[in-house]
Amino acid sequence: MKKIGILTDSSSGLNIKQCEEIGIHNLPMPFLVNEKECYEEKNISKEDFFKVLNEGASFSTSQPSPDEVLNKWDELLKIYDEILYFPITSGLSSSYSTAMTLAEDEKYRNKIFVVDHKRITGCLVNCLKDAKAMVDNGKSCIEIRNIIEQDKCKSRYTIQLDTLDYLAKGGRLNNAAAFIGNILSVKPILASSGNKFELVSKTRTLSSGKQVILELTKDFIDKELKCTDYNELVFYSVHIQNESLAKEFAEEIKSYFSLKKDVEIHELPLVVACHIGPGAIACAMCKPLS
Repeated sequence: MKKIGILTDSSSGLNIKQCEEIGIHNLPMPFLVNEKECYEEKNISKEDFFKVLNEGASFSTSQPSPDEVLNKWDELLKIYDEILYFPITSGLSSSYSTAMTLAEDEKYRNKIFVVDHKRITGCLVNCLKDAKAMVDNGKSCIEIRNIIEQDKCKSRYTIQLDTLDYLAKGGRLNNAAAFIGNILSVKPILASSGNKFELVSKTRTLSSGKQVILELTKDFIDKELKCTDYNELVFYSVHIQNESLAKEFAEEIKSYFSLKKDVEIHELPLVVACHIGPGAIACAMCKPLS
């Protein structure tokens, strides 16, 4: 039986130690602050990142260079016969298409299997754990990739932003619209199933926003997943630098859906959080593969 390794990037929100605990590997994703290349927890913390941004620093996100990707593949192929690679979802970055192109090289053909999983952070972590379980149960890379890609639209992120400033700084909203929105205390609610985030609602207060998030999540489950037992699903309370609020929201999610298990808490990684800003709160939901 072939030895299969699993590789993801920092969009999962997992650090190196957490990846080791699951039995997978991590490729850090870079981003630029004032044109300087940074890596989360390596040469900049979340606190320092948002501090320099508040001081007027410019930022942009990037993807690992082809050399970084290939070097990591070469390193892992010394240990494994084949690699399942889970880059950031194709809906948010070109990392997937770049990896697919690199994997077509004869050296990596039938050795590197790039997965278009359409999941973000907590839901991606759940998917990675399911993939590891399938590897341990003897499934092949092709079987695992097919199972995941056939199931790739069965997750949902619904998030309320605390400010529009970071969408504007990242070029995803013009400055005038952000200024007017902030003056009017508009707090947008965005949603994604692994593709680009779309505006789905607007509120003026956190409490009303959380209620809207729960209602929109339930609507997606009922209409798109057609699931009647919410305990078959996995829920996450997701935040950016607001763990106390996330703990409170986790209890609200558990109560709203009458869940038997506690709701896990995740913090968005900087490669995603930098476009959203601190104070954001979200409900993430996915249907497990196994």
